[in-house]
Amino acid sequence: MSVHKLKDGRFIVQYRDKTKKSGYARKYFGRGLDAEQKAKAFDESLGLRPYGRQSSESNSPLFVDLAQIYINAKANEISKDQVEKIGQLLNAVILPRIGNMDAGRLTATDLDAYVSDRRQKVKATTVRHDLAYIQAVYNFAVERRVILFNPVAGYKAPKSDAEIISPPTADEVRAMVRVAPSHLKRALTLAYFTGLRFGRELFQLQWSSFDLVALTVVVKAARKGGPRSRTIPLADEFIAILRQWRREDGHENGYLIRYMGKPITSVKSSFNTAKRRAKITRRLRPYDFRHAFASVLLNQGEDLKSVSEMLGHANTATTLQVYQHTSDAAKRRIVNKIPALGTTNKVINVVPQKRPQLRRVK
Repeated sequence: MSVHKLKDGRFIVQYRDKTKKSGYARKYFGRGLDAEQKAKAFDESLGLRPYGRQSSESNSPLFVDLAQIYINAKANEISKDQVEKIGQLLNAVILPRIGNMDAGRLTATDLDAYVSDRRQKVKATTVRHDLAYIQAVYNFAVERRVILFNPVAGYKAPKSDAEIISPPTADEVRAMVRVAPSHLKRALTLAYFTGLRFGRELFQLQWSSFDLVALTVVVKAARKGGPRSRTIPLADEFIAILRQWRREDGHENGYLIRYMGKPITSVKSSFNTAKRRAKITRRLRPYDFRHAFASVLLNQGEDLKSVSEMLGHANTATTLQVYQHTSDAAKRRIVNKIPALGTTNKVINVVPQKRPQLRRVK
C-alpha cells in the first residue's frame, strides 16, 4: 500500500492484511538505496492501488483507518508522551464524530457539523486544534499514497478566540501554593522559579538533576525544537525551598514531584481544585506559571538571550512572540529613556474646531 522510511533509516512497506488484528502488516527491507528499491518493488507487487474517490461498492478507507496509519508512523518520530496525547485526542474527540465516515468523501459540510457540535462545549481555539490534526492525518495519508487527495483541503477553521492570559501575580502564586497538595505545590513552585514546561520537563525531574553546590539544575528539554538540555541557575529563595524538600525526601534520589510515591503525568484536576480554593476566578492555566518566570524577568529588563536560553527556546524570536504581553510599566520605562527636549514648561493650547456636519438635503 505504501513505502515508508523509518527514523532509523530502514525502509518498510505497510499494507492491508485482514488476518492481523490491527488490519495492517509491515515488511522490513533494511537501509540504503537497494533496500528502498526492494521495498518499492514489493509494494508494486501487492497490486494495491492508493485509495481515492471510489464507487459506493468499493471498500474505501474510513477516517479511522487513516488515523491509525498516522499514529503508527508518528510513533517512530516523536516521544511516547506526544503519541499518547494525540491518540487520546483522536479516540476521545475526533473519531467518535468522524471516525466511521468514508475518508474519501468527507466534505466541508461534515466539518461544519463537527465544528458546530464542538463549539457548544469548547472554545474556537480548541476546535482549530482539532481541525489541525484532522488535516495532518489527511495530508499524511496523501503523502504516503494511501489516498489520492485531501477532500477537505483548504477548509477554513473558525477564527481563534484566544485571549492573552496574564501570568499569575506573586499574590496569586502564593495563594495557589498555600492551598495546593504537596505534588502540585512542588510543580507550581518549580515552574515559577525555573520556567520549566509542565509535562516531561517538570514531571520527570529528579534530584540527580540538581547541583546544590553550583546552585543549578540541568533540564532535559521536551522536544520543542530547542537545545536538548539547558542549565538554569537557582534563585536564592528557591534554594531554601529546595533544601527543605531535600530534608523531606531524605536521601532518596527519585522524582521531585510524586503522588502517593509515584511520578505524575498531569496536575489538571488538582490545579483546578486549588485555583477554586484560592478564590481565583479569572482564567489561569498551569502553563502560566512558566509564563510568570519569563514575564517577570523580561519586564525587569533582563537580557532577552539569557531568558530565552533558560526557557529552552530555539531562538529569541520565539521568546518575543510568546511573551510579547509585557507590562505597560515596562513599556513606559522604555519610552521614558527618550532624551528630554526641555519644553515641559510650555503649554500649547489647542483650540477645538467646530465639528463639521453634513448639510440637510432639501
